[in-house]
Amino acid sequence: MVMEMILVSNYRKNQRLFSLLDVLGQQTFGIDLMKWRDDGLIGTNYIPYSYVSNGKIAANVSANLFACEIAGRTYQAVQLGTVMTDPSFRGHGLAGRLMNYVLSLYEKESLFVFLFANQNVHGFYPRFGFTHALQKKYVFRAADLGGSADSFHPVSWQNEEERALMISIAGNRVPLSDSFGLSGDPWPRITYLTYGDTAGKLFLSETLGAVAYMQTDGRRLFINDIFCRAEAQGNNRRAYMDRLLAALPLHDVDQVECGFSLDTSFENISGDFFDSPDDALFIRSSAPVILPDGKRLSPYSPANENRPEINLTGLRFSNLDHT
Repeated sequence: MVMEMILVSNYRKNQRLFSLLDVLGQQTFGIDLMKWRDDGLIGTNYIPYSYVSNGKIAANVSANLFACEIAGRTYQAVQLGTVMTDPSFRGHGLAGRLMNYVLSLYEKESLFVFLFANQNVHGFYPRFGFTHALQKKYVFRAADLGGSADSFHPVSWQNEEERALMISIAGNRVPLSDSFGLSGDPWPRITYLTYGDTAGKLFLSETLGAVAYMQTDGRRLFINDIFCRAEAQGNNRRAYMDRLLAALPLHDVDQVECGFSLDTSFENISGDFFDSPDDALFIRSSAPVILPDGKRLSPYSPANENRPEINLTGLRFSNLDHT
């Protein structure tokens, strides 16, 4: 028996449909989309595309739309996420059909489409023109950063006053690098601030207008992300990041690693590249691009091969941008 498949999209405000998506999200990834939506954490840049059948979301592919700043120019970038199929509908190519449909909507107007995938599906995305890409690694000697009194202090998401202040700072994406950065709506990275395991990992600097999500691992301080007010950067991102790195709590720390692109005068001592089998980056570009490891990625369409090449050698997506 062939069941009717109805394609629906952009239904964040539809309680019935979004509750069905929430059920599939919890079953597949253990995520709470409904709570995030009701708490105002899912922005208008999150657009689900779903097949509905027999009272269920049979399959879904969501597009997250971002402005992307690269070397003084702004482009559109699209992240695909919450790619999932209800177990009772698997084996019918529904996710593939949705992938092709969503790509057809955004491929012409976007510089690139990207996603993160675990090793179980690494072979799936190259069928749609995606290439596995490495990212730049940013590591600094703590001794090089010192010389400033700490201005970051611990804060808690459970504290109502501190939570409101963090939301006001993190409520808009502000790039920390002129070479690469996403801007605009803070979804999905702001959702990570709500997790229970953020205890002891959130720090605030009123002086710098910044929130840091970080933790130590041995004698290394790992910064998952920095949220800052746009006006706090002034006219010089590099100088701002120099001040911010120097203001970190660096006691008993030898190295600082940043899980995002940033501009700073301090020496990046890492010559390695970031990759994770369980959270690997895949990119499909509409223009020629240079990746961090020097690899040149051709556009998905040969007709675009003569477009100006885009330098993405500073590319590192925020550690909190993975969906």
